[in-house]
Amino acid sequence: MVAKTKLTPENVSYKMKKSCPYHPPYPQAMCNKCMPPAANIKRQTWRHVDYAEFMNTREVGNFVSYWMQQGCAIQRGGLLYGYYAEDPNYEGGVRAIVEAIYEPPQQGEVSSFEFNFDENESLVDRVAEALSLERIGW
Repeated sequence: MVAKTKLTPENVSYKMKKSCPYHPPYPQAMCNKCMPPAANIKRQTWRHVDYAEFMNTREVGNFVSYWMQQGCAIQRGGLLYGYYAEDPNYEGGVRAIVEAIYEPPQQGEVSSFEFNFDENESLVDRVAEALSLERIGW
């Protein structure tokens, strides 16, 4: 019996092979052997929110700046705390208002990250609740 291997997204490369031996180098020519695979993008059929609004821009800027200072090479994540509100711009619309980002202990890699055990998780959730905030995403 032959085992089937599932090709996960992190194993697919969408980069063009620039040194193909079958023709002049790109952009003069390209072939099916050096062309990246097609990617199909479609709109999500069910939406969580119509709009995300970040209230504390300095906090978001610090989060992004740290990532960029690392050469965008190590991924990281943060838990988003805020609340939901009606969005008047969409019929039945929902707006996520993000008031804070909490970065739990984590291990980042080039193409992924993983949250580690956080002994402060319940304390962070209690503080958020005292501020009338809830965890609305990550």
